Amino acid sequence: MDNSVDKFTGKAKIYNKYRSSYPSQCINDILSTHSINNDLIVADIGAGTGKLTELFLKKNINVIAVEPNHDMLKEAKDNLSKYGNLVKFYENSAENTSIKNNSVDIITVAQAFHWFNKDLFKNECKRILKPYGTIAIIWNFLDYKKDLEGKILDIQKRYTKISFNASDEKTRDYDLAHFFGQNDYKLKIHKNDYNEDYENFIGNQLSMSYSLKQSDDNYEEYVSEFQKLFNEYSNNNVIEIHNNTYCYIGNLIK
Repeated sequence: MDNSVDKFTGKAKIYNKYRSSYPSQCINDILSTHSINNDLIVADIGAGTGKLTELFLKKNINVIAVEPNHDMLKEAKDNLSKYGNLVKFYENSAENTSIKNNSVDIITVAQAFHWFNKDLFKNECKRILKPYGTIAIIWNFLDYKKDLEGKILDIQKRYTKISFNASDEKTRDYDLAHFFGQNDYKLKIHKNDYNEDYENFIGNQLSMSYSLKQSDDNYEEYVSEFQKLFNEYSNNNVIEIHNNTYCYIGNLIK
């Protein structure tokens, strides 16, 4: 990873409490690439607070959670310790996981691939994956073509250092095509809309790597903008968020 490791320092609890999860269809798509048995091992790279990790643990699958940010990994440990020996935690980077050679069946990356050094991570994947192992790269994306979601993005762009434009999707697809190379990979998109009350809506907006913190200038005004948006679009104190989960699944032939 680059120097982005510290971007979530101080945000672990709010991230864990308010960030959206991933649809069961996406997990099933990933697992369908292998026969499920007690020896199957998933390495969740850039695991954060363990949101994706837990979805595999709930299916009684062994997971190695790799996360370089100390705060985020501590939150993951607090959340997932109940799964006992099913889960292991490594405070390491995506490019140097310290996982044993040829020991992993599936590598997953959720909301994190854009932080990685792609070439170094690719080499690490080849090192730790078993032959014909699977790689799944996942993002949740708000449907910014919708009115509400477009206004959410506008607020974030006005108050933070986020840069986003129509070419980002092409850039993402180019990066993935380069990463997988001549190997086959498929994109599956799952509708993943969700409802939020006022607390969850505000908390979710504050959980982003680029979100303003209380110590930042214009924080109160920033939060006020989201409050106004919630008041405008909520119905019975609930707001509907239009979201899609993009799941890229492929492999790297050694």
